[in-house]
Amino acid sequence: MLWLITLPLRIVRSVIRFVGLKNTLFTLIGVGIGLLVAPTPGRELRARLAAQLEATRPWAGRRPPLSADVA
Repeated sequence: MLWLITLPLRIVRSVIRFVGLKNTLFTLIGVGIGLLVAPTPGRELRARLAAQLEATRPWAGRRPPLSADVA
């Protein structure tokens, strides 16, 4: 039972030993900075991208032609 509790720690230790401590720290720092300076939350970004995708489709606002489904 104890090995199951310590399994995540052993996995993290193995990854750090394989990749290296410096690379692991730089990756974690980069992810942290990216999360801090993100301009919008993910929900808003997905909605904006979906709206842009709809606007660029040639059949914007209506059902796509049947040939799009068949091909």
